[in-house]
Amino acid sequence: MLGVAGRIDEAREAIADMNRKWPDNRDVIFKAVEFTVESQQPPFTRALALLDDPDLRSYYERPPIGKPGAIDALRVALRARIGSPEDKRKAAQVVEKSVLEGAIPPFSGLAVLASLGDVDGAFRTADRVLTDEYIRRSFGEHIIYFLFGAQASALRRDPRFMPLMQRLGLIDYWRSSGHWPDFCSEPELPYDCKAVAAKLAATASPSARH
Repeated sequence: MLGVAGRIDEAREAIADMNRKWPDNRDVIFKAVEFTVESQQPPFTRALALLDDPDLRSYYERPPIGKPGAIDALRVALRARIGSPEDKRKAAQVVEKSVLEGAIPPFSGLAVLASLGDVDGAFRTADRVLTDEYIRRSFGEHIIYFLFGAQASALRRDPRFMPLMQRLGLIDYWRSSGHWPDFCSEPELPYDCKAVAAKLAATASPSARH
């Protein structure tokens, strides 16, 4: 989560500390954690090298994490992020297709699309994949914190973000608990979280509130 939040140096130190404490541990989860960190900021040299690891490919391309094609899509996306606008456009198409086909988990896929500059594609994909039935069936199996990381900052500045949070049930939690996410305090945010949340709650159907 440190890496997703953009605190790369702290995340790398945490990984180094794990390796010092457990030098003989070759668990693929360690590799997946390191990939998550190293895929946040360019130049992505280490992240791309990790994608060549057969254990990591097996981890990312088997259910329930994903399906075959995930590694290739992630590699295309990383290379495109340091490429041209056309590279990013083509990579976004590959990533969107991979999310729709179930190769890349939805929440991390939406963050990748945002990092490629395809905010419209991210919300379009969310509308197709994050159905009410999917949220009820699979919400606990996936990692939502990608939507609150550095890569997804453009999503949070978009007015479509709060309605998405309502569909995920987070607005009810924020309003009832009084615990609002950090992004709501960001000075560049173009809307007031609490005001938008109140409006969305007031217009929600009774079934959507429960």
